[in-house]
Amino acid sequence: AEEHKNTLLALEEEIEQYAGTESQLQEEYEELKKSGPGNVVLTEDQEAEYEQVRNNSAVASAKPRQTLNRINRQLENARAKSAIITEEVEEVTARKNEAHESVNELTERRQTLQISMEKTKTDMND
Repeated sequence: AEEHKNTLLALEEEIEQYAGTESQLQEEYEELKKSGPGNVVLTEDQEAEYEQVRNNSAVASAKPRQTLNRINRQLENARAKSAIITEEVEEVTARKNEAHESVNELTERRQTLQISMEKTKTDMND
């Protein structure tokens, strides 16, 4: 019984020490909260609720963030393909313009040769 009593006394002293430590930590916590950035004062319960909301929102936004990242990658791929296609279109347009110039040159040469041949034929007949 004496040992039991001593154990209870030791436990009571330990509980008092923990209560004192808890009070001291609570005071330090309150001081840190008040001196922290933004000077927002929340109770412990509010902070616990705030953390819970943050965790829930992080979990809830994980899938949409993954979707957003996937769509952003698709968008970047589409932009890269678009740039390549635009470059190819410009190259083909330039070749088409060169071909038109070549056709015009050859048409003029043909017309000049036809006129020259007709003139030569007329000169030969005279």
